[in-house]
Amino acid sequence: EKSYKTYLNVLINLSDRKNLKLLDFGCSWGYGSFQLEKQGYKVQSYEISKPRSNYAKTKLNVKIIDDLSSLENNQFDIFFCSHVLEHMTDLNSTINFAFRVLKKDGFFVAFTPNGSKYHREKRQKNWNHLWGMAHPNFLDENFYKNYFKDYKYYITSSPYNGDTIKKFVNSDNIYCDELSGEELLIIVKNK
Repeated sequence: EKSYKTYLNVLINLSDRKNLKLLDFGCSWGYGSFQLEKQGYKVQSYEISKPRSNYAKTKLNVKIIDDLSSLENNQFDIFFCSHVLEHMTDLNSTINFAFRVLKKDGFFVAFTPNGSKYHREKRQKNWNHLWGMAHPNFLDENFYKNYFKDYKYYITSSPYNGDTIKKFVNSDNIYCDELSGEELLIIVKNK
């Protein structure tokens, strides 16, 4: 259940280039970062929890960043986060940081619980358990469309379609795809 195969398939469809620099923001105990590195990404990771980041560093040899302010501008090809944004107390600062460290034409990639009305209609019984104290940020396609209105973006839900991701990357269009799945994905191309 901790496999990053689904996430790796998304990332593979973003670029054919090798050795892309990726920041795994909110890496927890590092197993995702470990898997990303095994697939050839040059991974640097950040985790606010010191016990988790220490485990990642000492047990999995993950390259942990202790101080985000030490990162240079335009350094990463991919800013990656999995189930992090819905927890942030200052979402705007986090997204601004992401775009500061991303290279021109780099990708902001975020997976979150799906707050869309389409997912709610499909999962009426337990949908309200996704939000509240544990997930204070209610994220749906409308939030992303508004927030990233000046960028090229792709919004979809699981399961993810690699061909559509490639189509997004190779065009100048924005895409909003099927939105009833469990998990929401936003990909934004930096300007």
